[in-house]
Amino acid sequence: IVWPEYCTDLIGLYPEAGGVRHAVWWLSVNNNRGAYTAEHFRETLPGCVRGVLHLCQSAYALAHVSAHCREGSASMMTEYISHDGVAPGEEVVRDLEVVYNPLKGMHHTDAIIEACNGTIRRHDDDAVPPPSDAPEGRRVLFTPIGGRSRSDRLDPAGVSRLLRRARVYIDFGPHPGMDRLPREAAASGCVVVTGKEGAAGFAEDV
Repeated sequence: IVWPEYCTDLIGLYPEAGGVRHAVWWLSVNNNRGAYTAEHFRETLPGCVRGVLHLCQSAYALAHVSAHCREGSASMMTEYISHDGVAPGEEVVRDLEVVYNPLKGMHHTDAIIEACNGTIRRHDDDAVPPPSDAPEGRRVLFTPIGGRSRSDRLDPAGVSRLLRRARVYIDFGPHPGMDRLPREAAASGCVVVTGKEGAAGFAEDV
């Protein structure tokens, strides 16, 4: 039985009797919220299910699990994005300066936009903003990838088209696992800038 990391409290309902083997797929670390303790990893608790395998979606998860589990019980099992990216030699028009995920880390993103004397432009808005009083005479344009409401969210094809137009992708929100957007942005030729929270602190995961 393969359990997501947020359901580890249910493992004990299905003991290993009868040939059942358990595995936890750590798609994140944060979403477990510490429910799977060091004693669980060491399998020292009374009645604890033993022989649990730990499958890690990110280097972040592997580092967390390997620090506690028994030797040989942790391994990587990640997924790959199906994004085509930008082919070598392909010409693309980078008419968007900075794009960002509006669903997380906005307290950091808002501070960056203010520090850059930036202005926010919707992805479907082609109007050029008026000059500002900044020394360079213009504002840095920031474009959200979709919006906060469900009606404003982009489908995968729309996200891909937007990233292929962008020069820089920023993401300073939490990274509970190996997130898709930073990897898709890199495959699209964007310069990717993140914080170091969670999986973003591991180069293998960004």
